[in-house]
Amino acid sequence: MEARTERARDRQHEYESGDRYNAAKIPLRYRQTQTRAICPEWVEAYEAARAEVLNPGATVFLVGDRGIGKTHLACELIRVGCWRGLTGRYDTWSDITGRWRESMVGDSGKSEREIVAEYGRYGLLVIDEWEVAKDGEFGDRAFRELIDCRYRNMRSTVVLSNLSAEALVTRLDKSIVSRMQECGRVIPCEWKSLRASAMEARQAK
Repeated sequence: MEARTERARDRQHEYESGDRYNAAKIPLRYRQTQTRAICPEWVEAYEAARAEVLNPGATVFLVGDRGIGKTHLACELIRVGCWRGLTGRYDTWSDITGRWRESMVGDSGKSEREIVAEYGRYGLLVIDEWEVAKDGEFGDRAFRELIDCRYRNMRSTVVLSNLSAEALVTRLDKSIVSRMQECGRVIPCEWKSLRASAMEARQAK
């Protein structure tokens, strides 16, 4: 009887975590990954990031060249978070700031404060392509407000960037750097492009 009850609880937990994962808006391409079996350095970075984001309120930057699997890694973190009972969300910084701008001109039906609150409530938020949106002072302010909101409410954030670790720190607001020093870190992703490796493998067949 106890074993049957435990199996039922496990199934219920699996259904609920699956619902949270499906609600996280993860693109189809990043919902499954075999990167663990391909690249030990990827696994090492994943384990380091997972240890950080499971601490409430952490801000983690994954930095490195294109094609090395940063987005796959971050979406795997959402999967783990959902299994542990967190809500998750994947979005690009361009999409977030686009909604933010719409709120400022009254076209979205939501106020700027409501946009911040919406992205501030997810247990784990992944922001992709952070440096792509060149919004100057507006983008810097929006990012600072969002990170500050999530920091205050003990929500972890993973930010993906193609910048080097050195270039990233010079661009970040000092208040964000300070919060990250307290809870979070920059994780360099410095292995060979997995996209290029896959292409080489196809050509070799």
